[in-house]
Amino acid sequence: MGLRATFSPRAKAGWEFVEALPTGLIALGFVDLESPETLARLLERCPLEHLWFNSSGQFYADMRAALSERAARLRTIALPGALKEVRLAEVAAACPALELLCRMRSQPELGSLELAEDWEPLPGGGGVVLRRRGSTATLAANGALWAPYDRNVAELEAGTI
Repeated sequence: MGLRATFSPRAKAGWEFVEALPTGLIALGFVDLESPETLARLLERCPLEHLWFNSSGQFYADMRAALSERAARLRTIALPGALKEVRLAEVAAACPALELLCRMRSQPELGSLELAEDWEPLPGGGGVVLRRRGSTATLAANGALWAPYDRNVAELEAGTI
């Protein structure tokens, strides 16, 4: 099931937003959640495999606890650019199924500090995406962390499916 919602870039997704989401939702992107409790409810309500925070949004300290309790299914996550690598490593440790980790800021070089032992730069990831070592995960056909289809736009337009 897909959902496309547009709202102010500075808006915070709160409890009411989460309660309105379809319970079968597996991907949610570019969201700035208002609290750790909102994240916990989101993960309790929806079987998310892909969660991408707004690159300029907030990631509160207690959000890692919510992830460690309820994020067993997350395969990809994109975190705000302001997070330091030590915090990214804490999030990665809290998500055992995580394959791809993104932070929309390339300086300092992502994966050169606390994540270096268990994560590697993803080829084609532009320096902002890491892959868990030993994983064969790649970017989706559309160049993103995930896509609802496995063909690129040119193949779809050409009707070669």
